Amino acid sequence: MRRIFSVPGLLVIICFLLPVCLEAQSIVFDANVNKQITLPHISSASALVKYRGSYFIAGDDSPYLFQLNTKYEVVDSIKIFSTKHLENGRLPKHEKADFECMTVVPWGKDSDLLVFGSGSTGEKSEVMSRVDFDGQDHKVTTYDLAKLYKHIAQKSDAQAGINFEGAGLWKKKLILLNRADNALIMMDLDDFRDYIKDDKKDKPDIKSIKFNLPSVNGVSARFSGMCLLLEEDILVFSASVENDPNWIDNQNIVGSYIGLIDLNQLENTTPVCERIMHNGKPLQDKVESVYVVSSTNSDIKLLGVTDNDDGSSKLLEIDFRKRTH
Repeated sequence: MRRIFSVPGLLVIICFLLPVCLEAQSIVFDANVNKQITLPHISSASALVKYRGSYFIAGDDSPYLFQLNTKYEVVDSIKIFSTKHLENGRLPKHEKADFECMTVVPWGKDSDLLVFGSGSTGEKSEVMSRVDFDGQDHKVTTYDLAKLYKHIAQKSDAQAGINFEGAGLWKKKLILLNRADNALIMMDLDDFRDYIKDDKKDKPDIKSIKFNLPSVNGVSARFSGMCLLLEEDILVFSASVENDPNWIDNQNIVGSYIGLIDLNQLENTTPVCERIMHNGKPLQDKVESVYVVSSTNSDIKLLGVTDNDDGSSKLLEIDFRKRTH
């Protein structure tokens, strides 16, 4: 049997990622918030990564990328989108890029940050900003992804539309998570880079897999963020349940989940998925993104971000731990 986690205490995941055992996966883990930190100066946090020793947070209605130190203090902000219509630190819905996902990828001789618009709020959100760091300086390049997003929607049969909320890189494959239909989208990174630099080149081949996530009172959880345990080929995702007629308003958040997808067994479309708890009750926030801080023999420590809908955000410390009896 193939090892999924190299650390012994997490070998139990092997069983629960096999199709025959998936129905029992709900007894495997607990997901608990241990600490909440308010980020008063970051609006609508939606994407989180760690890069070069700093945390970076993007907000869906902010034109800035925020850099935080390991004490979660904001030390810099980088303009990655137009500030023309900025009001009280936020962009109106019809003017925002709706940055919802971010990842680090090789680019040239180094690695850059890619920040993706969701594609769900019109042409302003069909963009990507690439942040190229050179020492203390940085350069921001913005790309129009409208044609690519349309191509992805067609090739993945995204009848509910496009709403990208997670991004990552695995084995030279760029991954995007489409919240609209809970689909994992995969394409070759080199093909992606070549096409966005010159859209006369061939469009990248698209692989799409739709996943079955839990529901609350008949309302399905939907992808909201992701990160990777690269050594284990495991995708760690957040998902949230919103009792709204659309995915833009975010006014009736029911709760959030943490889940695991084995990238070597993508035919298993019902992943491990556990509701996030806080003080013994289901968390009522939408966890917009997650990042793996560390993993031990029995649990994964995560950071998550939430959008407070009031011009501030929260950072959550979350334990995703194997349940003991």
